[in-house]
Amino acid sequence: MRLFDKPLHRDGFAWWTGVWALIAALSQIFPSEGVKPATAMPVWANAILSAALIGFLLGLVPAYFRLLARRRRFRRHAAANGVPAPTATGPQQRVTVASGPAAPQGHAEASRRTAASPPPEPPFERQDPPPDRSKGDAGASRAEPSRGATPISALDLAVLREEPTLQQARKVLPYPIARSIRGIQQSGDLKDAYENVLRAAETLSTVLGIVSTIWARQHQVRTPELDNLQKGFARGLTWGHWLDVVRSMDRVMATHPSALIGMPDALKLKKGNTGLEPDLRRPLKECNQWAHGAGPRNNLEASERLAEVVPPFLRAVEAAGFLADMPWLLVHDVKFRRREGDFLISASEAMGDHPDFEHRSLNSPTALAEDVFYLQTPEGALDLTPLVVMRPCPTCHQREVAFSDRLDGRQRVALKTFDRGHVLFDDTLADEVWTLVAPPPTVKADEAD
Repeated sequence: MRLFDKPLHRDGFAWWTGVWALIAALSQIFPSEGVKPATAMPVWANAILSAALIGFLLGLVPAYFRLLARRRRFRRHAAANGVPAPTATGPQQRVTVASGPAAPQGHAEASRRTAASPPPEPPFERQDPPPDRSKGDAGASRAEPSRGATPISALDLAVLREEPTLQQARKVLPYPIARSIRGIQQSGDLKDAYENVLRAAETLSTVLGIVSTIWARQHQVRTPELDNLQKGFARGLTWGHWLDVVRSMDRVMATHPSALIGMPDALKLKKGNTGLEPDLRRPLKECNQWAHGAGPRNNLEASERLAEVVPPFLRAVEAAGFLADMPWLLVHDVKFRRREGDFLISASEAMGDHPDFEHRSLNSPTALAEDVFYLQTPEGALDLTPLVVMRPCPTCHQREVAFSDRLDGRQRVALKTFDRGHVLFDDTLADEVWTLVAPPPTVKADEAD
C-alpha cells in the first residue's frame, strides 16, 4: 500500500509499528503475576492477535493518514507550479504526468510507465512550466528554482534514435564522425547517450581541425592558433586546440580563392552567437564539467543535461554537412595509364558509419601514395598524413583509423583511434609532425661552410 517509505529502516513509522506490535505480543506472553488470561485461547494465539491489533491501530492507521496528508501537499505544490495533479484513486495508482493522447500499447517503455505521451515536440527541448500571469513577467517563472516535473518525452531515447539529422549524418559524413554518431543512436540509456554526445562533438571538432590544418599547410597559411597546435603536440592535443584552429580559419577562408567549398559559410557567426565553432564550444564546456566529476548521476539528470547539449550539437552537425562533398579516400593501388597520361586510383571511400569501406576507382592527374588517406577536393587530393592514418591496433588486433595526438619524445608519435580511443605508437611520423605547421629551418650557405 506504500504506507511506509523505502528503505523501511529509515522510516520512523515502520519502527513505531514494529515496536508497539512487539510490546503487545510480549504483554501476552509474559503477563503480570495474578492476572488471569482474558480468553481460553493459547498464549501464542493471544500474542499474535494482540500484535496485529495494536500494530494496525497505532501503526498502519497513522501511516495511512500520513499518506493522505502527503498527497494533499503534493497536489498543492503541483498546482502552484503548473503541473497536472495526480488522478490516483488508490494507493497503488501511478502518477500521470501528461494529459495528451495515450501512447501505443506496443511501446515497451510507455507500457512500463503507464503514462500518456504528449504531442510531438522538438527533440530535447526543455519543458518550462507555464508563466505566472499574475506577476506580469514571463521571465519571472523561469527564474524560480522549481521547474516542475520532467516530461516523459525527455526520457525517451527514441528521440535521439529517430533524429533525421543524425540518421543522415551516419550515411554521408566522414567515417570518424559517422561512427561516433552511430554510438549516440545505439546508447543503452540516457547516461550513455550523454557521454556519447560529448565524444561525438569532440570527434567532429577534431575532424574539422584536421581538415583546417591540412588545408592551411597546402596553401601555406599560418595563424597563431596553428602555432599553438604545433606546440600542443609536445604535451598532447586537446579539444580546445582543434576548435581554436577552426575559429582561426574564419577570416582566412572568407577571402581565400581556394577555400574549401561550404566551409566559409559554415564558419560565419549567426544570430544569437551561434555557428559551427560556437555551437561546439557548448559541448566542450559540458565535457570539462564531466571530466571534473560534475557529470549526471542518474538518467533524469542526464536527460536535463542533454536538453542543453543536443540542440547546439545538432546545429553543428548540420553546419558540417559540407564535409560530405569532400570524401576521405584510403588509396590501395595506383597504376599509370600511358595513353591517357594519368593515374588509375583504386581506393576505399571512408564515408559513413560502416567500418568496411566501399571500393571506388577514379582517375587522378597526379600519383597518390598507397595506404594513405586523402581528402578529395575540387582542386585535388589533400594528403591527410600525418594527422590521419590507418594503423594496426594492438588492442583491437585489427586496422583502425587513428589521428596524431601527441609526440612521445622526438622519435615517436602517439596515435589515438577514432572509434575506441586506443593509443598506439608510430616511429615514422615524428618528422612530419614536427614540421606540420612550420617548415623545417633552412641552412644558409655561409653557415654550412
